[in-house]
Amino acid sequence: LMALVAMEPPVALDATSIRDEKVKVYRAVRPFRPSQIESMAIRAQYGAGEFADGKKRTDGYLKAKGVAPDSKTETFAAVKLYIDNWRWSGTPFYIRTGKVLPKKLSEVVVRFRSPPLALFQKQCDSQVYPNDLIVRVQPEEGISWRLNGKVPGGQMNIKSVALDFQYKTAFNVEPPEAYERLIYDALLGDPTLFIRGDEAEAAWSVIDPIEQAWAASKTPPEQYAPNTWGPQKAKDLIEKDGRRWLQDYGEEAQPVVACSL
Repeated sequence: LMALVAMEPPVALDATSIRDEKVKVYRAVRPFRPSQIESMAIRAQYGAGEFADGKKRTDGYLKAKGVAPDSKTETFAAVKLYIDNWRWSGTPFYIRTGKVLPKKLSEVVVRFRSPPLALFQKQCDSQVYPNDLIVRVQPEEGISWRLNGKVPGGQMNIKSVALDFQYKTAFNVEPPEAYERLIYDALLGDPTLFIRGDEAEAAWSVIDPIEQAWAASKTPPEQYAPNTWGPQKAKDLIEKDGRRWLQDYGEEAQPVVACSL
C-alpha cells in the first residue's frame, strides 16, 4: 500500500510500468541504522482480555495453543519510514498492523500539512487538525475526505466532518473479493497486482534489518490489550512528532473545538 501511495505516475497502465514505479519506491526507502530500530519500529504481543465482539475472551498470545511460552513472535507492529526521493524527502510514513484490534480494516490515511497561517488556531481553545484523505481498502471500499466544518449556530465552533464515498452505495454492487480479483487476473494472464521478483527483494530489504534486530534482541515484545489499537509505544511513535493515528482523533474522539472571533 505504501508503494502504491508513494509511487510516481507510470508511463502506461500496464504491469511492467506500474511495478517499475513501485520498485523505485522501495529502493528509495531510507535504510535503518541499528541504533534507530528501537525508536522507529515497535513490536508487541496481545495479552489477556476480551475480543472486539465482547463475547469471547483470550488468555493472551503466549497462552494460545501451539505457541511457545517464551515466543517472541509479534502480533502487532508499527514502523516509521522515510522515502528519500525528490517528492517525499522529509515526509514520514507511519505503518501499523496487528491482530485482535477493535476493527478489522485496511486503509490509507493521507494527512495534509497545516497551512503556513492557521487563521482559526489562535482563537480556538484546542488543537485544530489538518484535513485527511482516507482510502478504505476493506471493508466498505471507498474514499473519505475529512475536513473542518463550522457547527451550525451563532458561535464559531469547528468540528471534523467527513465527505464519504462508498463503491457499494454509488454503484449498487458488491466489489469483488480480493482473491476473486487475483484469480481472475491470473486466468487473464495480467500480472499487475502480483509481486515481481525484484519488487519482493526490494521490499524485504526494507524489513530485513528490523527482523534481524528483533531476532537478536533479548527484550520481549511489548504487551497490548485485545480490542485496543496497540501498545502505548505505538502511540508514542507518532505522537512524538506532533501527530496522531486516525482512530485517536477521529469523529468519535474529537470534540467540537470552540473558537472566538
